[in-house]
Amino acid sequence: ILLDVMMPEMTGVQAFKELAAREETKHIPVIFMTAKVQSHERERYVGFGAAGVIAKPFDPMRLPQEIQGIFAQPAEQRGRNRMAALRQRYAEGLGAKLEGLRASLDLVRAAADHGSAVDAAHRIAHTLHGTAGTYGHQEVSEAMARIERALEELGSLGPTGEAGARDACWTEIEAAFEAASRVSR
Repeated sequence: ILLDVMMPEMTGVQAFKELAAREETKHIPVIFMTAKVQSHERERYVGFGAAGVIAKPFDPMRLPQEIQGIFAQPAEQRGRNRMAALRQRYAEGLGAKLEGLRASLDLVRAAADHGSAVDAAHRIAHTLHGTAGTYGHQEVSEAMARIERALEELGSLGPTGEAGARDACWTEIEAAFEAASRVSR
């Protein structure tokens, strides 16, 4: 399927998502066509799962060769291209994810209902631990594992736990958060 990125009723990405959701069309390769063929745009569309991207305007006589060129890449290379694009998209959104964790950690510090706030922050750190590792951001994944462990300890201490132990947990949380933030900049 050749799919134009800019269409009047819906975007190419929306159409692609609908095609991917349907059993009868989800296995058909999709090639996006766009006037914006900068590398980050190409990576973005491949990251969505497209087989490739063709620049517009294109020469109709060369179109079959361009399509063949996309499919001539070994499947392994197409997979690497897609994974690289997914890693890039994850990295672009990492700052916002860390801001969400920061807000949750701030709630833990201020919460009267300490347990549920710790649990919420722990869930965010746990999710980031897994996804960062999956997308090749090992330093962030390790920092999130440190935050998870410190939050578990903090949760076991409770809001009235020994001050020195609570302070040690917060020191570890802040150090790990800073390490993750440095990587995401």
